[in-house]
Amino acid sequence: MNYHKSRTMLLLGVGICLFILFVGMITAKNWIIVIGAIIVIVEAIQFSFFYRCPHCGKSLTCVRGPVPEHCPHCGKELT
Repeated sequence: MNYHKSRTMLLLGVGICLFILFVGMITAKNWIIVIGAIIVIVEAIQFSFFYRCPHCGKSLTCVRGPVPEHCPHCGKELT
């Protein structure tokens, strides 16, 4: 998996999680809230493993904002 797909999956997972947590809070069902929390944990793990530079393999999680054009560690262009 490349870093673009990883970031997209994270954003999609967070959106789904927020919806699930909202439904869980409205219905007062704790098991729904637990499912939302599990999704957040899985997405965080996925993001930390796969959001990396394809050249040097270092994590891009330190970058704030949009996907960078160049790796902050090795300086190579991220395509």
